[in-house]
Order: sequence, then structure tokens, then C-alpha cells
Amino acid sequence: MTTRKWIGLIIFFIVAAVAFIGLFYSSIQKEIWQEQKYVKSSLRDYFEYDTIDYTKKYTWDETYWIIKGKTKNSIEKYVVWQDLDILYSSSTAKLLTEEQLIGQLKVIHPNIQIKHIQPAYFRNVLCYEVQTISDSNHTLYSFYSMEDGLLMDQYTIPK
Repeated sequence: MTTRKWIGLIIFFIVAAVAFIGLFYSSIQKEIWQEQKYVKSSLRDYFEYDTIDYTKKYTWDETYWIIKGKTKNSIEKYVVWQDLDILYSSSTAKLLTEEQLIGQLKVIHPNIQIKHIQPAYFRNVLCYEVQTISDSNHTLYSFYSMEDGLLMDQYTIPK
């Protein structure tokens, strides 16, 4: 085979591999995307949400949807949603922001290594789930209330 045919064959296989990976990924994610679309449309239809900025399916003890968006009155809110019911709703103006929590944690623990932080719903309270690395190289999951920033509970996962 000539160099030109080899290059054409390699390009064909690269394009085919990218197309296959894209189709495979979308087939896996399709159910999640449909569920997310349903939750967003339900909030818009039944609870007068105008824009939705953040949507996350969250599982700890049970599965919840945590949504942050603006109502038609331009009030930014967090909502915890489960099976067509709103379990929690609060204006973001009353809640601690992620940046405020990180600042608070850096004051208390100057050498803290935050690996991940996300909104969570834990023990019927909207909170932040903060994943950190401890001094002994264990992963810590800490739950801080969004209302006052207090530590609710902490779990250590050995490495």
C-alpha cells in the first residue's frame, strides 16, 4: 500500500472511532438527559421557574434533584425535588455561597486540600458536600449547612 492509502485508512479509522465513541456516550447519557429535561420542564410548568442555572441528580440515602434557578419574579432559589414534590426551597440570598464556605474553611483549616465541593441534601437540610484529603491521606466527606455554614457530619473513607 502506498503512503497516501495508509493515511486515508488511518483517517477513516480515527473518524470511525470518534463517531463510535460519540454514539456510545450519547446512548449511555440519553436516559439521564431525558430525566433532567423532564425535571426542568416540570419546574418551569408547575412552579413558575424562568431560568435554571444548575441541575444535579444527587444520591446519598435517597435520590434527589438539586436545582438552582430564577423564578418569574427574578428571585434566585435552590430547590430540592423528588418525585414531583419540592422538599426544600429557599432563596439563595439567605444561603451561604460556595466561596464564603471555602473562605470559612481556609480560616479554620489553613492547609485544607479541597478536592470537590457540591450542593447536597443531607438529613433534610440543603448543604454543601465537601470532599477533602486529610493529613493521613484519607478522603473526608464533610457536610456543611448552607444556612449557617456549620458542620453537620463528616465521614472518613480510607484510601
